Formats: sequence, structure tokens, C-alpha cells
Amino acid sequence: MKKIYLIFSFLITVVFSTNAQDNQFTPDMSRALFHKKLDDVQKQLFTKYGNAGEGLLKVDNDMEVNLQISYILKNKIDEIQRSTELDSTLSSNDKVAIIRGLEMMLVQYETDIKAGLSNWNQLPLIVSNFENALILNRSGKSLEPLASANKYGVAKLLVNNVAFLSNPYISNAKEVVLLKYLSEQPRKILPELSRNTDFRFTDSLLLIAAKKYPEDFLNYAQARGTALGAKISQLADKDKYIQLLYRLSHQASGQMYMPFLDPLAAGKLKQSDISEALKDSTKYYALLVKTQLENARRMIAGDTPIAQKSLQAMLKQKSNDLYVTVINGLHNSPDAIRFRSIQKLNVEELYYLIVLNEESIYTSSYKYVYYFMFNKLAKPVSDSLLTMVHYDKYKKFVTMASNYNTLDHFLSKMSKNHVNDLLVSFVNNLDNGSDEEDIEDAVDVANAYGGIKNDTLRSIMYNQVVKNYNQVKNTANTKAETIYKIEKLIMESNDGKEVDLSKSLGMLPLFDVSNNFLRDDKGRVIMQMFFYGDDDGKKTFRDLLVLYGDKNQWEMKSTPEWVQYTSKNTKIPFILFANRALDENEDLDEKAQRTLIDYMSKNGYEPTITVHRGHSYFLKYTIDKLPPSSKVVILGSCGAYQNLNSILHITPDAYIISSKQTGFGSINVALFKYMEEQLKSGKDINWPNMMKDVLARLGNGRKEDYQEYVFPHKNLGALFFRAYMKTLE
Repeated sequence: MKKIYLIFSFLITVVFSTNAQDNQFTPDMSRALFHKKLDDVQKQLFTKYGNAGEGLLKVDNDMEVNLQISYILKNKIDEIQRSTELDSTLSSNDKVAIIRGLEMMLVQYETDIKAGLSNWNQLPLIVSNFENALILNRSGKSLEPLASANKYGVAKLLVNNVAFLSNPYISNAKEVVLLKYLSEQPRKILPELSRNTDFRFTDSLLLIAAKKYPEDFLNYAQARGTALGAKISQLADKDKYIQLLYRLSHQASGQMYMPFLDPLAAGKLKQSDISEALKDSTKYYALLVKTQLENARRMIAGDTPIAQKSLQAMLKQKSNDLYVTVINGLHNSPDAIRFRSIQKLNVEELYYLIVLNEESIYTSSYKYVYYFMFNKLAKPVSDSLLTMVHYDKYKKFVTMASNYNTLDHFLSKMSKNHVNDLLVSFVNNLDNGSDEEDIEDAVDVANAYGGIKNDTLRSIMYNQVVKNYNQVKNTANTKAETIYKIEKLIMESNDGKEVDLSKSLGMLPLFDVSNNFLRDDKGRVIMQMFFYGDDDGKKTFRDLLVLYGDKNQWEMKSTPEWVQYTSKNTKIPFILFANRALDENEDLDEKAQRTLIDYMSKNGYEPTITVHRGHSYFLKYTIDKLPPSSKVVILGSCGAYQNLNSILHITPDAYIISSKQTGFGSINVALFKYMEEQLKSGKDINWPNMMKDVLARLGNGRKEDYQEYVFPHKNLGALFFRAYMKTLE
């Protein structure tokens, strides 16, 4: 192998040295600096990506490819450089433009490579196109044919190049390249046209944007005084769909009609039908569900409904506002009163009430709605339920059933063959999100796997994940490969197999968190608690004052709005901050939290442990104020497990302890007291050991309740999210 490399090195040296002698020339002094800049760029590329002394790039495993690209970068560029300088028919300005154009092309090309937008194999094509563009430009011809024939990444290097700015038809070529760009990035169409509408393709681009992003289109159509607004107005006279959007954009309640844009455009629904439904919120919700079901049916057939985003957003909003918020708020009332608002809803309407409100529905609310929905089925068979909703959002439904311990009931109402098919389908197509960061289905699968206790069901899921991973491994679908690799490793780890996730996925240690990791830059461990001013919150806060009332162990600082406890004579200083549970009716608890956060920020206290001490309906307020410095988050409120994604978007590496169902004050106290005692004595936290030790403190009488708490190493959805985000970094 060494001999082969030496032969290649000898050949390329001979080629380059021979051509270097042929290409010797002395540029005019007025252009010498521009030639030097181009030469420097060539040398820098050889130095960065190969060996400048050998004149060899090392950008590919194939030596022949390296030789070819090296020849282009050195000899071909030198040849254009020399012929340009020695061409007596070119003016000095033209020569400068070409030399600068070559430099610009190479610099931008390297930038594109670094950004993953191009690769080294493109260089021969790019330089060849540059030469062809020079010929067309000298003849006064348009570069549009070259722009049309090449992909966006190659074409843009020509039309934006200083060498061709004076081409009389450059605007046409640029327009072609812009069209290529917007074809790849349709989301940019409207912002681009808002700057300039004077394109040959403006009408066609507007039609594309209107179909893909009708919500955005509506906003731009409302701006009557802009050039784009005027263009949309003109197009409305030619196209019925644009006319419909334009009409809605100028109605006060146009947003309420947007979810039904598809059936309106198809003539399957009249505007008057929606207007009538708007008079009764239950009828409007029913119409939303009916439209969603029709869209789900069409999507199975491969169709793409318009304005699906608006429909889903409105359906989620209405299901939450009209029903979930109501039944949650009446959690202390008898069922007959609490669930009165949903009694007339049909099965499909109840289904969407569940699957669209994962983060807000209480455990008790979910369980009532789930069984109430099942009892409404003509046949209490799971298959019939999924068929009725055209399997829309069934992955979310299965995940929530797993989280709330209703999955066994759901699967027991289904034949074994159908259970197998459902679980296989459940773990398929996990890469089908709209972009690289859309991994909701994959997170749901990880969560569900952690919640399923039946070994047969887990085996079906795991085997299909392995099968999918082997199929996509080493393919161009890197998103799918990454997703299934992480799913496989997490499932194996959860099954007790020897898998080092920290090493395999570049994550923080899974089973342990070191004492040092939880200290601030002054060596202190700081914990912050969020209290709320309802009756339960006030009692819980009074209990805290008693719990930390030993003046031999704790130094207390007290203000009207918060307290601070600092440990005395401990190996590691431990500091606990908590806002007072002041009256919620006057938002005094909110003010106390803000005051404490402001004090901590100004005085350099960055909490690494955050504890939520309140009911689940207060949790969103804690999450809104969650310090990004949090490395451990303890959520003991009912159903807090459903809010993990919100937390991970704020602090992606956080270790989270949460309850899947009912939270209990005594368990929450045992959790944070254990951590406090371990950390202030200088010990690390081992999650499996903590699970055992805390249970021993609580006693077997709380075992069943305690088992609903999910520790970080068992939190598979959060693990998946962290691992996937790490790979994107």
C-alpha cells in the first residue's frame, strides 16, 4: 500500500511541476494582489484538507478521486488564471473580475462544504461550469441555461459571482436560481416575495405558498398596503383558492374558518355552515372533529389536506378550553358535576379530547374519559376504536395508555394478531417528522416501552426496532438510522443488558450523578422549591418550616416573601431557597416567586436542583420559571410525567424524577430529603440505590404509590430526547 501511495505522490508531483512550468507568467502589477489572494486560497485549502507540499488533497478514501480533485484545484484553476491574465482582448477590469470570481468561488465552496451543503466531488463540475459561464459571458449571452441545468448549490456559485455581475441577463439567471432555492425551502417564499414581487414566477410561487402555508399566507394577504398584498389581491381575481384565502383574510373572524379551508375550497362545506356552528361551541368542536377525521382518512390514502396545522391547533385549543380545563378545575367535585360537560360527546370527540391534551389532562380526568369512551363503543373492542378514528394519532394514544396504566386494558380488548400488528406499526416510520427535530413519535415509543410490563409485548417492539435499524443502517437516511440506533440501545439498557449509554451516545452518566456536577462555582449545592398559595400549598410550606426548623443544623434567613436555609458544619454547603405560599387569589405566590428569582440572580445563586411543591395545575407556572441551571428536577404533582418535553427544551441534560399518576407529599419530601442528606455529606447520587433507600424509608405501605414515580434511568422518553439532541449537536 505504501508503494502505491508513493507512486501516486510521484505522478502528481510530476504533473503539477510540469504544469507549473507551463503556467509561469508575471501578472501586471495592477492585478498582482488579486492573483496572490487567489494563490493563497488554493494553498490554504491544500494545507487544511491535505498536504500543501505534495499538492495533494486528502478528502476521499479513493486516491484516484483525491488526485482528480487536486488537479482541478491546482492545475485547472491556474490554467484559467493564466489564460485570463494573458488574454489581450479582455480589459483590466474584466481580468480582475474573473480572478476575484475564482477566489470568491473557492471561498464560498469551502463554506458550503463546512455547512454540509456541498462536497468535494462537486469541484470538477463547479469549475467546468465557471469556464462555460466565462464563454457565455464573453459572447454577451445569458447564463440562464447553466443555472437551469445545475442544482441550486452549483448554480448559485455562478449567478452571485463577481465575474458575471455585468452580464446583461444576470437578473434572469438569478431568478432561476432563486426559484431553485425556494423549491427546496418553500417556507422562505413569502418572506422573499415580501421584499420583491417582480419575478416571472411570482404567481406560481404564491400558489405554492398558499397551499403549503395558508396560515402564513393569510397574514401577508391582510397587509393591503404592501406590494405583496397588492399582488395577492390581483391573483385573487384569477384563482378561486387564492380568492377564498383573500376573502377570509379580510374577515374579523377569518381565523375561525381557517381549519376548514380544505372542504371550503373543495365545495364540501359552505361558509354559512361554519358560521352556524360558531354560534354553539359544542357544534363547532364537533365540526372540527369531523373535519379532522376526514383529513385522517385522506392522509391514509396518500392525500395531503390543506391547513392541517390550523385545524389541529384549533382542535387542541377548543378541546382544552371547553372540556379539559373544566373537568380538571372541578377535580374536587362529584363525578356527576365534574364530567357533566362531556356526557353528550361521541367516541371520536372523546378520543381527541385525550390525545391532544397530554400535557394538561389530570390523571383522574384521563381515566374517567378513557373508560367513559370505551363504554360508549357499540362493541368494546380496541380495533373498532382505532378504525373509527382512522388510526389518527394512535401512537400518542398508546403512549398515554402506557403512562396511565390503561394499556393492558386496551390491548386485552384486541386479538393477539392485532396486538402484534399494532405494536409493529407503532415502532415503524419513526423518522417521518417534518424536520430533523420532529421526533415526537420516537419519544412516544421510548416512553411506552418503559411503561409496558408484559415481556411478550416488549419483545415484539424490540425485535421490530432491531429489524428497522438493520434496514436503515448505513443508508442515506441518517435520521432514521440515528433514531433506531438510540431506541435499540435504550431498550437494551432498560432490559438490564450491559449497555453503556454514556459511552455509546455521548450522554451524561445514566445511573449516577456526581456530587461535584451539582455544585456551583463556589462549591455549593443549591436547591430551589416552588410553592403555591392554595390551602394545600400553605400547609405544605408550614411543614417545610418545621422540617428545617433545627437551628443546630440550619441557618435561616427569612423575608416576607421567601426563606433561605443554609446547612451548618457540613462537608458540602447545602442551600435551600423557597418562596412563601402566599395567597394565590391575589397572585401573591407568583410575586413571591419572582422576587426570590430576582434575589438569587442578583446574588449569584444558581440552583442545580429544582423541586415543584404544588398540584399539577400549578406545574406549568413552575416550568415557565424553571432555571436553565437545573440539573435535577423533582416533580411530585399528579401526572407530571406528561410534561417532560417542556422541561427538556429548557434544560436538555436534566435528570427528572416525576410521578406518572398521583403525587404524594410524603413521597416528595422523602425524595428531596434523601438528596439533601447525601449531597451535603459529599456523596454522589446513584438512582437505583436511591429508589431502594427511599422505599425503605417510606415502608411497603406506600410501595404501590411509590412505584408510579419514574426515576431518571427509567425515564426512557427523556433519555431518547437527550440522546437525539446530543447527536444533532
